Amino acid sequence: MPISTAAAQPLPAVSAPQQAASSPLPATSAPQAVTVPVTPAYNAITVQLQPDAKPTSWFDPTILGPLVSAIAILATYIGTQRNTNNQIRAAQKNIDLQMENTRKQAVLDRTSKARAEILGEFIDDFKRTAKLIGDLPNKPELDGSNIEELLAMNATVNKLWLWAEVDTVHHVRELQADLNELFFDAMLERRPVLTMYPLIAKAREKVADTEDKFKHTTYANATGRKAAEEVILAASLELANIRQEDTRRRGVYLEFIGARQSALMDRMNMLMKMARAELHVEGDTTKLDVQTEEIKKRVQAAIKRVQDAINPRMISTTVAKNSGNSSMDE
Repeated sequence: MPISTAAAQPLPAVSAPQQAASSPLPATSAPQAVTVPVTPAYNAITVQLQPDAKPTSWFDPTILGPLVSAIAILATYIGTQRNTNNQIRAAQKNIDLQMENTRKQAVLDRTSKARAEILGEFIDDFKRTAKLIGDLPNKPELDGSNIEELLAMNATVNKLWLWAEVDTVHHVRELQADLNELFFDAMLERRPVLTMYPLIAKAREKVADTEDKFKHTTYANATGRKAAEEVILAASLELANIRQEDTRRRGVYLEFIGARQSALMDRMNMLMKMARAELHVEGDTTKLDVQTEEIKKRVQAAIKRVQDAINPRMISTTVAKNSGNSSMDE
């Protein structure tokens, strides 16, 4: 242990008790030696010792107090840091969720827009193809290859494959197949009508040639005007009969189309329902279903009226109507 040593200091001399000056020496005594006290010379050494160290403990207030304060500060920091991290993670999660929702909404909007456009294209293609099928008897030059309407509809169906729901795509492809089948069946069904084109052309040429001859005085004088009129009337009657047969055959074709149209309308009506569901268009379609059935009946009635109008007995009416004319209109 450390020792503190004080500087040695001389102690003050201890003086001997002095005798009183007035004290006489005894007369009879012999001379005696005088004793003089001598102050001893020495230095005093002071030693200062540290107190014994006390044993330390965690429960010592001098240690426990600061330690508790440090732990409290550390716990507060850790708690604050943890809350901050949780808030940051929650905020980031919320941002990520919002971004994901925004992305999904953008995809949904883009998908809905594409579906609406492509479904609209398909409906337009369907109408053009249906019109083409109905008009096939008037297109003798059409041979069934590279049909623009069919090609356009096929391309639209391929687009729907990418954007529409699977059930909708499946239904559209069934509808496309039905319409394609109808087209090729109609190509065969129209052949009786096509055979009438050369017959009509020949009969019209005969009427025109007869009328041209009737205009010349020489021919009229040679055959007689009445005979010439009879020749023209016979040619006109032949043309009328051929045209009447052409009309009848077109009626048969129209009946064929009408019989297949009902199923197509049912499929199209179902497609419209599915399209409304995909595009999230609300509303009860029961009224539209009833209307579809009414439209089908009206179409069938219109076809029946056309068929009733196409009657072989009209030949005599047509001939009587044109017997007074000098020419036949196309």
